[in-house]
Amino acid sequence: MAWSTFEHVDNAPTDEEVKTGNLKAKYNYYNPQCKAADCPVNQIPPRPWNPAEISKFHTQVVRNDLFNLPIYAVSASARNADAEKLLASVNPKSVWQNYKLISTMWPTNPGSCAAVPGDPLGTPAPTFLANTTLETYLQHKPPQPNVTSQCILCHNNATMTVPVPSDFTYILQRAQ
Repeated sequence: MAWSTFEHVDNAPTDEEVKTGNLKAKYNYYNPQCKAADCPVNQIPPRPWNPAEISKFHTQVVRNDLFNLPIYAVSASARNADAEKLLASVNPKSVWQNYKLISTMWPTNPGSCAAVPGDPLGTPAPTFLANTTLETYLQHKPPQPNVTSQCILCHNNATMTVPVPSDFTYILQRAQ
């Protein structure tokens, strides 16, 4: 089993891009014009949420790169370059050219088609991985295995409406 996460290229900058000031003029979930003191990054909105009121809170999303060691980033970058070439050869205006692979998580100790005793999920790598739009508030520092930013461990906790495993999907959690 492998898990991959993709994002729009304009979703959010990385920690490093924010620190170095190497920012685009516009992002979908980050305002480069907003000062850090006024717009803290990756903060959970205040609750309770009242949709009838206009909130002063604005989400300021930044990708926490501590999840991705250089080897994974280099690999994703190479796969993105390959995909961009293929997409451009098929359709130079393809909307899919606006998306990039963030990383892929896979078991490094998969066993031979059966769970390894004491390591049923196969020691996933990279250790931490999150999607900035789907898992904005799960990018914790320091990361907490089996709680946040670990695709396989988190989805292993998914169940159906009764406490029965649901094959790594949360969709069945509220099925009726």
